[in-house]
Amino acid sequence: MYNELTLIPQRVREYPTLRGVDIPEANIVSVEPLPIATAEEAPTPFIEANTAAVSWKELTEESILPSYADGETVVPHAQFIQAIVLAAHDALPNDTFGPIELRASHLTQGRVPSAVYKKTSELLESEKTKYWERICFCVTVTSKQSNILGEQCALTFGGCRSLQDINYHGRKSSELFQTYISYRAKICSNLLISIRDGLKDRIEASGPAEIYAAAYQLFSQFNAEENAKSLEGLGRTRITVDQFTHLIGKLRYYNCLSTADKKELPFQIELGDSQVNAATRNFVNSHFGINGRDSLDLFNTLNCFNQAVKTNSYLHNFLSKNANCTTLMQGIQQSLEGTCSDYDWLLS
Repeated sequence: MYNELTLIPQRVREYPTLRGVDIPEANIVSVEPLPIATAEEAPTPFIEANTAAVSWKELTEESILPSYADGETVVPHAQFIQAIVLAAHDALPNDTFGPIELRASHLTQGRVPSAVYKKTSELLESEKTKYWERICFCVTVTSKQSNILGEQCALTFGGCRSLQDINYHGRKSSELFQTYISYRAKICSNLLISIRDGLKDRIEASGPAEIYAAAYQLFSQFNAEENAKSLEGLGRTRITVDQFTHLIGKLRYYNCLSTADKKELPFQIELGDSQVNAATRNFVNSHFGINGRDSLDLFNTLNCFNQAVKTNSYLHNFLSKNANCTTLMQGIQQSLEGTCSDYDWLLS
């Protein structure tokens, strides 16, 4: 059987949260831990809806670590983050990185047994317990900047994981993780993820070595220049207001179809009504919107949808919805240009 771990470069590390990862000995490198971005460094979050900024100390020192029935722990959030950051250091050895932008949601709060009868107002900080069920982070590759159709964009990478589907009553098993690499529009922090080459949305791993291997494979195979050209290509096709309103109506109609009817269509849409409604408002009113013109290019239209996903999505499906927006715009482009009919249903 092919082993993905063979993709790991031959390096030795001494990294506290990754001890136990078996990487063959070779060159010794030093990778300094990246700082966590402050509010001043990340004034516009890459995801907003239902999330909060968290510190590294809160994540590693002030949160409990859930365990399975056999006593084994879940993969800590810190191990997940550091495995992906190390993979980026190895896959992009000549690049420089900004601080980690860390967002979390679904805080589970508790208390120590000795405080079981205390009123909430009487609880000491030392008597409270908590952990974040969902976590997502983003790191900017500061050495890779690109101007895409007049918008300043930077290459970014990161990951997402959720503990919502874990069965804590059973034995330890593989857990699900996501990692991505994509450009990000500077003015609004919208991610521009391509599902074709920028997203691994289902990594089954029981430890950091497997997460590292999957992330390294994705990052090392990603072609930033080709990805930027693909996004720029959306600028050559424009959509009129009438075509856009028809598209919005069909997206709303799609969400009312039965599962069987959806399977008969040659595409899949992951956007719910809340994202579709928000995309419409962005099309009319946002920086990327129509702004009095009679048509809009598909790159700006993509950002209208990405902005909607950023502000109206749960953290655990944020990355896949963002990538689905890119796939949708590429399909609409093919339909408008007559090169592929798969998405004609949305405009007919």
